[in-house]
Amino acid sequence: MSGRSPAEIWEDVLEEGERRLGRGSGALVATGLLGGVDVMFGVLALVVSTAALSTVMPAQTAHVLGSLTFGLALVFLTVGRSELFTENFLIPVSSVYAGRNTIWALLRLWSITLAANLVGLLLMALVFSPHGVLEPATLKAAGKVGEAYTSRGVVAALLSAVAAGALMTLFTWFASAAESDVTRLFLGLIAGFLLVAPSLNHAVVSFGEIVFGIIAGTSKSNVGDLLGNFGRPSSATSSAGSAWSRPRGWLRCAASRGPNRAGRRAGAARAAQRAREATVLRTRGAAALRTRREGGLSRCCAARSRFR
Repeated sequence: MSGRSPAEIWEDVLEEGERRLGRGSGALVATGLLGGVDVMFGVLALVVSTAALSTVMPAQTAHVLGSLTFGLALVFLTVGRSELFTENFLIPVSSVYAGRNTIWALLRLWSITLAANLVGLLLMALVFSPHGVLEPATLKAAGKVGEAYTSRGVVAALLSAVAAGALMTLFTWFASAAESDVTRLFLGLIAGFLLVAPSLNHAVVSFGEIVFGIIAGTSKSNVGDLLGNFGRPSSATSSAGSAWSRPRGWLRCAASRGPNRAGRRAGAARAAQRAREATVLRTRGAAALRTRREGGLSRCCAARSRFR
């Protein structure tokens, strides 16, 4: 259990949001591309595991067990601090909500990150799809995984996307509350499993899985299915993420006041503590300097006395 209060976690979230929103365009492109690459390696782990397990067990069971490996993508994202479009709701939106940055900075972050994520996914799909790079059974599994998204109706796709957005926002909050990298590692593995085992319609992950199967030529889906599916989870996860990014009532119950006031109070307390520590250090330094000077003067006087 985390030893920090919700108000302290909230303040850390706001500071992380400021950091993300303050990244330059070049940095956003680089971290967005890495985010897409991270996700595609998670998809690769998923389809390789599923294909191997399918030879000894039913396909559905193989998919569920193979889903345990996808969480590596979220571990890479968390440890490497890459940017993922649907992970950028709770933290950056909260920073804007608290008045620490502008809506334009948020829209800039979203647009660049989304475009870079999709490019990273597409590039890695092009790397993995040619004949001979991966086993035919793995490419076949990639096609089957992607078809799970495009076979849904509109309502089912939207509800699945809302669930994916809520899951990712919870993961972001828990990862911010975690106090060790080991805890974040397990959170990433758990969230990754919960995301792909039921094939929740995550905008970036579903795009990667579908485009992988299309490029590999093992999916019944086409580009129209890809674009149609992508629009639904993107808008739905935005709504879900924005809704979860305003936990004002929750923090009021936990910290007795709203997150903005509680966060400012916690930040002010930390600033006051740092100021007190700096004052103590200056005082100790001045006292030590006086002691050295007095000691030096005493030794000088004693030396003169002996000389005389």
